[in-house]
Amino acid sequence: MTVYVQIGAGAGDKDSRVNFRDGFTELVKKTDKSTISRIILVEPNPLNIPSLMECWKDYPQAEIYNIAICGTEHKIRGIYLFYTEKDAPHYQVSSVFPDQIKRIYGADVDLKKILVGCMNINEFNSLVLAEDEYVVLYSIDVEGMDSEIIFDLDFSKIFCEYFSFEHLSLGNKQKEVLAKLRKDGFVFDGYGIDIHGYDWLFRHGSFWR
Repeated sequence: MTVYVQIGAGAGDKDSRVNFRDGFTELVKKTDKSTISRIILVEPNPLNIPSLMECWKDYPQAEIYNIAICGTEHKIRGIYLFYTEKDAPHYQVSSVFPDQIKRIYGADVDLKKILVGCMNINEFNSLVLAEDEYVVLYSIDVEGMDSEIIFDLDFSKIFCEYFSFEHLSLGNKQKEVLAKLRKDGFVFDGYGIDIHGYDWLFRHGSFWR
């Protein structure tokens, strides 16, 4: 039995602006449902949770967590999530970094914020994943905090075959991120599941033949 994890699930395949498409959702829904034991979905913006529940209503294996995932430097249990009504109704670029939204919608965009629960990535993994669970795909798209979370990820505690993440916001951390993944045993496997081609896919070396 297999597990799929999506950190930054958004609205799933319920956003009309992208023709009701989401790469992670499409991949999982093309998979034989009987072979899937768990689908772990993390989305910090509570405004997206109803759509996410609708997206996965036919999958009792789906577990939805309405929290933000942060790196170890965030010691508090709450963090402000910023968004703009220009991104309504599904707020796909909600972020803990205001500049991440301004980069897309302009420096003078009207921002709103909401306080959401926050948990460190390794703490979250230890709570929801058993070390012997087979994670087919672990996907991250967290609008600006990707590199921080990847640096913190303890892959020795996750039995993971594929790891996918958005590369656009890595900035000057790109080489460090790639070095970290190589050290953890991952090999670049091309572009990932994002429908826009914004993510990279890595496969753990133990699964190569």
